[in-house]
Amino acid sequence: MQTRMIRISSVSILAGIFAAILQTCLLYFLEDTWITLPVIALADLVISQYLLENSFSYHYCFRFLFVAELLTLAIGVPAYFGLYGTLLPFSVYMLWLAALHFAVPFLFCMLRYLTDFGPRFMNYNLFFLESSLLLWAAVLAGFFYCYVYQQPALTKTEQINLVPFYSLAALIEAYIQTDASIKPTVLYLLQYAAFFIPAGFYLHLLLGKRLLLLRLFSFLLVPALIELAQYFLLPSMCDIDDLVPAFLGCIIGSLLFTMLNALCQSLHETDFLQKQNRKPLYL
Repeated sequence: MQTRMIRISSVSILAGIFAAILQTCLLYFLEDTWITLPVIALADLVISQYLLENSFSYHYCFRFLFVAELLTLAIGVPAYFGLYGTLLPFSVYMLWLAALHFAVPFLFCMLRYLTDFGPRFMNYNLFFLESSLLLWAAVLAGFFYCYVYQQPALTKTEQINLVPFYSLAALIEAYIQTDASIKPTVLYLLQYAAFFIPAGFYLHLLLGKRLLLLRLFSFLLVPALIELAQYFLLPSMCDIDDLVPAFLGCIIGSLLFTMLNALCQSLHETDFLQKQNRKPLYL
């Protein structure tokens, strides 16, 4: 049994290395790089299915996911800074590939967890916890890159804005009077809201069935703390209007968890992450 687990563990690591090599070859040799996405998604799905069926544990799927993500990052970061030259230029497909390496095993394991009506597979709670930590590392890194490292021109102001809806009203007024493009504003708001969707999901998970007002308060508290940090560290980035898309993002995340939990209750008559050990992950 121990020898078998060692073999499965080695296979999960080798599978992550294989996925990284495969995507690099596809990016290098194929002119139509969009073909890379479905090929890698299919490969991730097949590998996740093989590991789960042969190990009966979700933990080995995370090992594969982690190795694939780590190697994708190791390939993509040098490409972003042009260290490969024309040999392997940076492409937005590298970001999509990183997202696929996480999303495909994560969603596949979640689907198998929801459709598993017996104690066949183990350690889903551990898989979910490890995957969530990796997801939050990616979200925080992306937020830092987009709103601290790059500092988009849309958010740069000469003074701190503490007047609610002032920045949004100014942008709409500029769009009406000067016929300026509203696309950058819309993309900024959507992107900012998207960063807070995981926050809403996990806040609802952690708070569980506590009062709705407490959850709504937490949806405002988290982005408010971020704006407070920006007030002291990056004053030009502090804008109270950022609370609006952040709050909406949290609401969307909370609704996603509500639907997921309702699905789990309809299938197993218990809350999400309580199906196997009957102990909640939230407090």
